[in-house]
Amino acid sequence: MRYTLPDAERAATTPCTSVDPLENLSGTPKTLYAALQATARQTGEARGYVRSTTHVTVHCPLEVVALSLGKHRVTIWRAARQLAALGLIDARPHKCTALNGRTVNSGTLWAVRLNPDEGSAARLTYEELTHAWRDLDRDRRRGRTAYKAARDTVQQSKALPECGYDLELLLAWTMPPPTN
Repeated sequence: MRYTLPDAERAATTPCTSVDPLENLSGTPKTLYAALQATARQTGEARGYVRSTTHVTVHCPLEVVALSLGKHRVTIWRAARQLAALGLIDARPHKCTALNGRTVNSGTLWAVRLNPDEGSAARLTYEELTHAWRDLDRDRRRGRTAYKAARDTVQQSKALPECGYDLELLLAWTMPPPTN
């Protein structure tokens, strides 16, 4: 009769193997995560976060993210669902009161896990969901809308950088706008 270890003991004696969450990603999901990760890192640095920060949340309209990658918004939405299933991001529409008291979407909140190998899954908090990320009425008066950004990008028709995304465009929308 052979003696076998119970499952718990067998697991304890088996060397752990690290699973890379990016291993099965390719194409748009991988580029989207790289773009969000670069944006989150620079935004966190600008906000004065410490180096050991594991998650950063940014506010950026889905349409602007799609523009920065040169993809359709539905393609980005599908890629975001894949990344969320891996715990790399959490993305949800952000609601605000604007336009004569109506509740509208001001953009998308993106919680981004900075290191895919460490930390818990990216999750948006109640405080982040209720924070006033954007004054939509003021932005509309100033012409700072995703629609205008799309129109301007199409008119400029500039090629995407080699990395596959326009980081300057993303940072222009995630960093606080100038107050003047």
